[in-house]
Amino acid sequence: MSMKVKRIEIEVKPFKADEKDVAEAFKKISKGEKIREDKIVVESLDELRKVLTKERIRLLHAIKTKKPKSVYDLSLMLERDRKAIITDLEILKRLGLVKIAKRRTMKRIRTVPTVPYTKIDVAISV
Repeated sequence: MSMKVKRIEIEVKPFKADEKDVAEAFKKISKGEKIREDKIVVESLDELRKVLTKERIRLLHAIKTKKPKSVYDLSLMLERDRKAIITDLEILKRLGLVKIAKRRTMKRIRTVPTVPYTKIDVAISV
């Protein structure tokens, strides 16, 4: 049984070059057409490095492969401070790279992170 690959694209390009894409997206929205939701554009490679740090990539990989039952479980798996993981998860959530669900157990409500993608493609405009 093969698993379907779900991708998100991260594109590095100056915002001046992106103005045309933004204008096209607004035209599509005004016509009621769908726009791509699986693309993130950053202005520079430095900005990408600030967002996708080594620890955040490690976090994404652990969520995808180990499927933790809570943020607490994730912090134990990675041997990282829970507060630092929560901060990283919030950043990744805002980017759309992580989904956060609240699940009720008999004793408490758990925060369960998931990664909806199997692959992240990075494209750099030259």
